[in-house]
Amino acid sequence: MADDRVVEKGRVPMEPIIEERVIPPGEVWARVVTSGQALRIVDLEGKQAVDFLCYNAANPEERYNAADTMKYARTIFLTRGHGVYSDMGRRLFTIVEDTCGRHDTIGGCCSAESNELRYGVKDTPSCRSNFVEGLSRPGDYVDLRAEMDTLAVISNCPQTRNPCNGFKPTPIRVMVRPSSP
Repeated sequence: MADDRVVEKGRVPMEPIIEERVIPPGEVWARVVTSGQALRIVDLEGKQAVDFLCYNAANPEERYNAADTMKYARTIFLTRGHGVYSDMGRRLFTIVEDTCGRHDTIGGCCSAESNELRYGVKDTPSCRSNFVEGLSRPGDYVDLRAEMDTLAVISNCPQTRNPCNGFKPTPIRVMVRPSSP
């Protein structure tokens, strides 16, 4: 394990680990998380915005659907116990642990166009270009259990003009393990 590791609050051990990686701000990470595996996303320094998309690995036309996810959860803010649903109404992931307690499902990812409208600056880095809300504290994490083989895609937001990340994008850690607790 890396010496720079931040101990996650109330950390449930993630051993054995299939993959562990620190994702710098502005970088993208993608992997198929197979059914039963757990994906942990850790905010190492706090307040970092992370955009997350997911798809049925066997049929990427079936993808995350915010409207169905919010409808089933009866809230726009997801946390422990909520499912992440596809546009076919099938559960892709279940949130099995969450130390932050609130994940916005409708904020959407930033784009060069939306950043220009918001901040008057052209051609800024954005999560949309990586793909084709910042309440978290250092060490906060969310654990997601895959309910089917799911392609998970993360953009660690590079946005420097949005207060959601304190105007200072920071790295995150992602970990995948064989199964969730």
